[in-house]
Amino acid sequence: MTQSVPASPALDRWLTLGQAARLCGVHPVTLRLWADRGLVPYMRTAGGHRRFSQRALRQRLAIAPPSGEEPLVDHGLEVTRERLGHSPISFATRFDDAERDRRRADGRALLGLVMHYAGAAGDDPSVAEEAHRIGERYAAACLNARMPLTEAVTAALFFRDALIESALETPPSTKRRGAEKARVITRINEVLNAYLLGLVGRYEAAR
Repeated sequence: MTQSVPASPALDRWLTLGQAARLCGVHPVTLRLWADRGLVPYMRTAGGHRRFSQRALRQRLAIAPPSGEEPLVDHGLEVTRERLGHSPISFATRFDDAERDRRRADGRALLGLVMHYAGAAGDDPSVAEEAHRIGERYAAACLNARMPLTEAVTAALFFRDALIESALETPPSTKRRGAEKARVITRINEVLNAYLLGLVGRYEAAR
């Protein structure tokens, strides 16, 4: 929901999504979800890009950080890391420290998307689009590391299984039963399918 934010150009600064996310100390995906839920104010440029008032964000954060999926994502990441710790293959050794940090950030963003979409009331095409972009970035990192497609997909599938398990085990997901749990699994798969398609598509484009 776009909100009007009164601000004086002399006293305020309009931030891009990335700049605003750094100010808030969260991933851009998290900030976008906050904005979509009306938890932080923003406006759109004529080109459709989001802009955030620096002053309004500081005022909002001074009151209390917006509530959202962050605690659930933290719990989900703990479960996911535990699953990955039992992997017979060390995928991370393919990347340097800087790239591992980027992969961790994207992993957090992907889990945030999964948590958000699993509990959302309606459809949101932007979630699948973002998951697709995360898959493309992962593929680009794998290509730079000269990782074969089979190995890249194996890592993605292992991570996918860990994400699904952690999402289903994360409260309040554990309280869901029957048809509701089936709907949640379907939504999780929609996000992760987009992620995998982004991965494979990027490899195909590199042929």
